[in-house]
Amino acid sequence: MESMIVALLGVAVVLLLLCFVVGIVTFLRTKDPKQSRDVVLELRDYIDTKLNQQSESTSTTLDRTHKSLQDLQGKLSDLTNSQNNILEKLQPVTDISRVLSNSQTRGRFGEVILEDILRDTLPDELYEIQAQVTKKGDGRGNVDCLLKLPPPTGDIPLDSKFSTSGYVEMQDPELEQEKRNLARKAFEDSVITRVKEVEKYIVPGETAELALMFVASDAIVLEIASSPKAMSESRKRKVFIVGPSTLMAAIATIRVLYNDQVVAKNAKLIRDTLVKLTDEVGRLETRTDNLVKHFGNMQTDVDQIKTTSKKINTAITGVASARLTTEPAELTEIE
Repeated sequence: MESMIVALLGVAVVLLLLCFVVGIVTFLRTKDPKQSRDVVLELRDYIDTKLNQQSESTSTTLDRTHKSLQDLQGKLSDLTNSQNNILEKLQPVTDISRVLSNSQTRGRFGEVILEDILRDTLPDELYEIQAQVTKKGDGRGNVDCLLKLPPPTGDIPLDSKFSTSGYVEMQDPELEQEKRNLARKAFEDSVITRVKEVEKYIVPGETAELALMFVASDAIVLEIASSPKAMSESRKRKVFIVGPSTLMAAIATIRVLYNDQVVAKNAKLIRDTLVKLTDEVGRLETRTDNLVKHFGNMQTDVDQIKTTSKKINTAITGVASARLTTEPAELTEIE
């Protein structure tokens, strides 16, 4: 833009010079013709020089203007690409909003997140997805997950709930206080309804005395935690509400509890094995003593055999060295 203004100013200067020259020529016509011709020639040279300079300046200005337009076009192209990228990135957000607006897809969304967390943090033997359990008053049913822990803790039901009733309205900063109170009440009532649904999975003698309700949004969990009414109801019904972050802490506690119970079970097994080994050591000691006695008896027999062998050898030597006489030779008596 500035380059175009400069170009226009240059043209205006040239026009002013032409007007000036015309005025000079008109004035000189009334003077000496030769002097007028010389002046005109000088003016022509001067104007030619100025026009050439102005032409070069205008050409440079036009080049700069062209370059500026190219740069502007490039920036507009970059801006268009950025806008397209923003629209592409907003598309998943739009898709998620569309998913969360439907209760069934919202519920499935929470189940998928729950399964991913469990798959990444717990061994397969510690949980069962879509486990069939007894529901109080409703017969048999499927819970989203059953955390399998040995006695005395027992299996812990873990069910995913994702209710947003009233929550979205509460996030509007321009919402009137009366409508905000109504939205909060709707939100608390919805949470309490979900807590009662999860409570049905707590069956004495079959499961642990508590259950976990998973909400796939930490922001919603934080909002629930700020509601004394909802928290009081969940504690009374022994249904503890967890989000993705707090579930990780709960799983860490469950792993510690499981490891302690496994160690306790293994300690009992080790103690029983040590008792059996103690009995075997006693038997080994008795048998070793018997073997030592047996070796002692064998040594006595060997010594007696050696004594008898010496006596026999002495007797045989005496017989071999005796001479034949009319008198019988005295032989060593063998005992």
